[in-house]
Amino acid sequence: YLTQCCVPSFVLNTGTYVIRLAADSPPEMPALWSEEYLTLNIEDAVGHGPNHLPLPGIVRPRLRWSSVDIGAEAPRRQICESA
Repeated sequence: YLTQCCVPSFVLNTGTYVIRLAADSPPEMPALWSEEYLTLNIEDAVGHGPNHLPLPGIVRPRLRWSSVDIGAEAPRRQICESA
């Protein structure tokens, strides 16, 4: 078998992440358990704010935002793609 996973850009925050593999056949204990299979180091070369501080938390999605003057008669536009 070949199993793949794609992690899009800007999902993980900075830090070190370790990927391990495991397989089981419930209700038995794991039949396969690997130690560190892959280690990822995510770095942020820019930082945030005037002091270039790291953001807290594990996930760090890049979200699209827009601002509209609700008093104006400007048409609203969709910022996210439809699923």
